[in-house]
Amino acid sequence: MNWFKENSVAVFTNIFELLAGVLLLINPLESAVKIVTAFGVFLVLLGITCIVRYFKSFPQRAAVEQTMAKGLIAFLLGGFCLLNYSWSTSFLSELKFFYGIAVLFLGISRIQIGCDMIRMKKERWRLTFLSAAVALLCAAVILWNPFTSATLWRFVGVSLIIAAVFDFIALFAAKNTRA
Repeated sequence: MNWFKENSVAVFTNIFELLAGVLLLINPLESAVKIVTAFGVFLVLLGITCIVRYFKSFPQRAAVEQTMAKGLIAFLLGGFCLLNYSWSTSFLSELKFFYGIAVLFLGISRIQIGCDMIRMKKERWRLTFLSAAVALLCAAVILWNPFTSATLWRFVGVSLIIAAVFDFIALFAAKNTRA
């Protein structure tokens, strides 16, 4: 149970990522409003969780982790998504671009994590590099945008599902490594 408490944000993020991917795969264009609304709820809950964590942690740790600031930002962004959910349909092309950039940054950060794992002589670093390669490939396709809008959103859905699966594998692999 302690593992789940420590990783609850990652677990819920992966579940959201998986569900959003499935929704985009099934019905890409009409799912945008639902996903933005669900993302808003997720951000509000994440914000509340971070703020509570701030007050429950030791002052020195809270100062380093900046959970209050992260929580307030998540809460405000979530509120914006909930109150202005209709903006998502008018900015679909921009959302794809920002999602592509986010996936690109995710792939780059996974390269560092893989290098860190090699330097610390951790097992399963190959999985991290495979995850980075898949993320970079998905980012390139999303940013290049060779598809129609609906097909691209389906590809975004597939990339979300793949990312969630890799994240779950990495999360449970880290759990098994520590155990």
